[in-house]
Amino acid sequence: MKHQEIYNSAVRTFIVNNPEACWDEMRDYLRDLAESLLMGKPDEFWDGVEISTIDDSREALMDLVATAELSLNQHKAIIKAQEILKASKERLRGNAGPLLALVEEFTPIEPLSPQAPLPVSVSQVASPAPVLTFDDLYQKYLAENSINMKKSTISDHNTIRRRLSEYIAHLNMGTYTREDMTELRADLIESGNYADASVNKILQKVSAVVNWGINSGLVQNDYTKGLKLKGVRNNRRAFTDAEMSTLITALTTDKNLTLAQQWAIRVGMITGVRIGELLQLTKADIQEEDGITFIDIHDNNAKGLKNKTSIRKVPLTDGAYGFSLDKFHAWLERQRDGEDVFREHSRTYSDLNAFIKRHTTSSGEVSFHSLRHYMATRARARGVSEADVGGVLGHASGEVTFGLYGSTVSMQRSSEVLKIVLL
Repeated sequence: MKHQEIYNSAVRTFIVNNPEACWDEMRDYLRDLAESLLMGKPDEFWDGVEISTIDDSREALMDLVATAELSLNQHKAIIKAQEILKASKERLRGNAGPLLALVEEFTPIEPLSPQAPLPVSVSQVASPAPVLTFDDLYQKYLAENSINMKKSTISDHNTIRRRLSEYIAHLNMGTYTREDMTELRADLIESGNYADASVNKILQKVSAVVNWGINSGLVQNDYTKGLKLKGVRNNRRAFTDAEMSTLITALTTDKNLTLAQQWAIRVGMITGVRIGELLQLTKADIQEEDGITFIDIHDNNAKGLKNKTSIRKVPLTDGAYGFSLDKFHAWLERQRDGEDVFREHSRTYSDLNAFIKRHTTSSGEVSFHSLRHYMATRARARGVSEADVGGVLGHASGEVTFGLYGSTVSMQRSSEVLKIVLL
């Protein structure tokens, strides 16, 4: 991956995901980026990039200012990020002065006397720590280490990072637990897409990233040790009918759920969509064709999917499990264009699974992903073919569909299949 792509993605992700971050935190983040651009070899760091490409990255940050709701510190950070890119342009011309000046500007001045530290204001003490997601951590890891990696190794990391986007991309690394890691392993196994060796390879990469985070002072605890498979399989299962009824009732009574989270769970119930696919949907991905409203799951605009067979269009079935298409459209109209409609913050993934555990069991047997299992189980009970339900769930083979939870089917056929399964 070209370094300017890593740079642009890292800056955008940090700024957007940390609206509460104080300036000192943003300054330190920008200093690390500026230092890496100053100290690395240009031909390795920028992969032969032309100067005009740096201007493209600056324009991307300008677009962020023009379209996003940002705090004062976020605006200040973007301005400085643009200055870093401009200074990098000078470095490629042989002038390192502007970039060096920025590094020095971002370096805090130490107090003269360590025995008499400067007083900390009440606002500083009360300022909440920014959320560091796993994807943030992975990007930081690549930003520092990719300079010493072969292109094939970087490509391998990015493939695994995309695969992990469905499961732990938005996991808060400041509060994550061992259970989050064992649940990741269970999700990878039950997906049916990975051999044991592949699961172990992914877990090994997760462990390497977390271990780097600990050595860098970004993560406090390492809960990734001892996860490799040694013939042990998981006990994950579909929901029972009684559990589904409980969840449907709890949607209107659970005070911890936001309205967006309620709709996210309802859509998950009637589509069997993966949680990662759900959380990256925008208003533009919810469309209508021939009188059928559907969600369009695709890999355009840097969206991450498990594989090409995951690309599909899944109809929304009015009346299924209490889902009201009219009310959903009314809520959707109030959402902002271009933004993820169901993801409100980096904790949304955890919040949705927490709802499941509150109203079923915290044993680890079920999660949001169990909605897919429930749909496949119900489809089998109602005589739906493996190819038909596979087209809805986005699986490449019928064996995967009924083994754990086909071929592409038309929108009308998918609508008919879901009515058989859900109504």
